[in-house]
Amino acid sequence: MYPAARSINRHFILHLGPTNSGKTYSAIQAYKNAVRGIYLAPLRLLAYEIFEQMNSEGVLCSMVTGEETIDIPFSKHISATVEMADVNTYYDVAVIDECQLVANEQRGGAWTEAILGITANEIHLCASENAFDILTKLIEMCGDSYTVEYHERFVPLVPDETPFVFPQSVRKNDALIAFSKKAVLKYAEQLKSYGLTASVIYGDLPYDVRRKEVDTFINGETDVVVSTDAIGMGLNLPIERIVFLEMKKFDGKRTRELTHDEALQIAGRAGRKGKYDIGYYTSAVDTKWLIRRIQQGNTPISKARLRFPKNLIKVDMPLSQIMKLWTSISYDKEMFSAMDLRREIRLCKMAEEFTDDKAILFEFATIPFNDNKLPLINLWNKLLQAEVSGNKSIDIDKLLNINSCRTLAGFEILYRKSDLMYYYCSRFNRGELDGIIEMKHAISIKIMEKLQEMRQAPIVVG
Repeated sequence: MYPAARSINRHFILHLGPTNSGKTYSAIQAYKNAVRGIYLAPLRLLAYEIFEQMNSEGVLCSMVTGEETIDIPFSKHISATVEMADVNTYYDVAVIDECQLVANEQRGGAWTEAILGITANEIHLCASENAFDILTKLIEMCGDSYTVEYHERFVPLVPDETPFVFPQSVRKNDALIAFSKKAVLKYAEQLKSYGLTASVIYGDLPYDVRRKEVDTFINGETDVVVSTDAIGMGLNLPIERIVFLEMKKFDGKRTRELTHDEALQIAGRAGRKGKYDIGYYTSAVDTKWLIRRIQQGNTPISKARLRFPKNLIKVDMPLSQIMKLWTSISYDKEMFSAMDLRREIRLCKMAEEFTDDKAILFEFATIPFNDNKLPLINLWNKLLQAEVSGNKSIDIDKLLNINSCRTLAGFEILYRKSDLMYYYCSRFNRGELDGIIEMKHAISIKIMEKLQEMRQAPIVVG
């Protein structure tokens, strides 16, 4: 499936270690010094950070994510989200970050595809140590070579066993962890009565708003961070202590306790070389349970996820049926597991009521959006029917009416609708991308204003 990668001798450098160990920094140095390089991130926010860093250091770099593309003329470096990996273009150096996500049920196939298919002589894989076995198996399967560099944490990570009571025990430079937007905003509001201001980070926030919230904390404009587990994925913050206000999360299927991998990934954000010589973690729920979880270490990863190959849409049967059959095909089940396609199959069946064009069906079924949100699934349906009917004109101002929003939640949904519009227009070569990006920036400003209003609003008593 990856003839370009098989035609060259690839050498992998595995950077293995916990959070706050400098493994990505080490890989980025090789990427920066290459003639042509690509960096693949798990999040648009991280892709944007590397994009900004490279250009500020005089290395021309473009950015490619599903939500936005920024093309810098004459650039030979790309910073992208992993799903946007171009396996047909040659690079001198490639960096693939957070490679332990190769096992992720929803997105792991993108890492597997990048590792198997990226065309570069030198490839740096950054991951936690529990990914060693599966990463080396993938490399050996390709007939490529590898070396390993182990990284240790810059500062120790230790439990703070002093009893914690919220909000009385909160200290400046804490990061407080909850697992829903509702909880994050509630805790941030409660802190106001103790004279503490909070930056908030959660999944519904646009990436540039998250960046702004991070900056307000780094610049000392807020005292603490209140965040979901979004903080655990590569956000570099000057945090002295991680406090778990909750120990259970809803994972899309059920509410469950944190795994020790998740707890360790989040807790590992505590400490900052040169600022906090020790990183602390604690819990408002059960510190002893948390300590046991973290001391267990990471679980070895034994399998990589396989992504549905787009070329299978050529098979002569309905696409939803092809996807269903693909999940049960024969493959090396000791090394691979198929990605969960239930969402894609469900969307495909909905779309098949309007068309049997499998190219259209595939693109619509694989657009990443929250299909449990009624405004988003309604927009998805509207765009699908417009594409099938041949109605190519899109009224952005009508579909994304910023003047109809008043609340934070309303602006957040509008931003997600603009994301969905951007995916649609980019996949089907519509010319409205600049207008959508302008709209997204306008919505982000409104969301920033709402969050600032919430920080400055009087405390509600009773």
